[in-house]
Amino acid sequence: MLKKNKEEKNLSHAYFFACEDGVFLKEFVELFSKLILNKEDAGENFAHPDFSFISSEKTISVKDIEDIASDVYVMPYESDFKVYAIYDASLLTEEAQNKLLKTIEEPPKSAIIILASKTQNGILPTILSRVNKINLKGATESDARSVIEKASNQKDAGVYLSIAGTNIEKALSFINNKEYLLLYENVLEMLEKVNSSKDILGFVSKINLQKIDIKDFFDFLISILRDIMMVISGKEELVSHKDALNRIIVISQGFTLEGISLIMKEAFGSLKDIAMNANAVCVLDEFLLKMVEVKVKCKK
Repeated sequence: MLKKNKEEKNLSHAYFFACEDGVFLKEFVELFSKLILNKEDAGENFAHPDFSFISSEKTISVKDIEDIASDVYVMPYESDFKVYAIYDASLLTEEAQNKLLKTIEEPPKSAIIILASKTQNGILPTILSRVNKINLKGATESDARSVIEKASNQKDAGVYLSIAGTNIEKALSFINNKEYLLLYENVLEMLEKVNSSKDILGFVSKINLQKIDIKDFFDFLISILRDIMMVISGKEELVSHKDALNRIIVISQGFTLEGISLIMKEAFGSLKDIAMNANAVCVLDEFLLKMVEVKVKCKK
């Protein structure tokens, strides 16, 4: 669609792209900028006199936007447009956003402003109302696998894809923290071996809450529970954790669909408790007790 808009000379003066995968989002913004500037064949480390990329890990200040506000009225050097890309736009201070708003409201025809962020949170409604908002789905499975295989042991690439989906940024964070591979294994082991209150203490001691996010534990668990439901329903082809398919089949043989559904319901409830800043250790303990109770009641 964007390429067609470019060909038809129907580009917007300002865009807001949102995607949970920050790595994919940055790459997309660069590719779109290359398209606008007729430099689609340009390689990595893209540099162009009509392209400005504003980024920060903390905040993007009004000074950064003042530089844009004065530069937009300078005619392009090589292209028909000057492109200003801002990532992560949610880091813009309110003062910076108000300054940017004036530029977006009265932009010169030769300037295109691109805002990119994982979320719209923190972006002023007045800005969002004046830009072309596009939610991106993220990378394809093949593209994500290619990046993950380059960054990790190929043997483990399937595991990372299973636990991160096609979110390249999340997969790379897992690769850089080996605790997540261990956590993935622990979740499978929990479903296999935690069958009584006596098993809970030994299992909890394996989960290092200092090194992992308890939310990720429940995200992994819910995704595996969904796969177990697929197996019980006779839809093995829809299993996402294909690297663990044999183990998931064995686990599923001990449960009814009702039992897995109840455990998943408890997992979602735990995620809500975590969102309310409940103590992670208490949430995990309570969930495990409820899970054991369900396993005893609903085992085949």
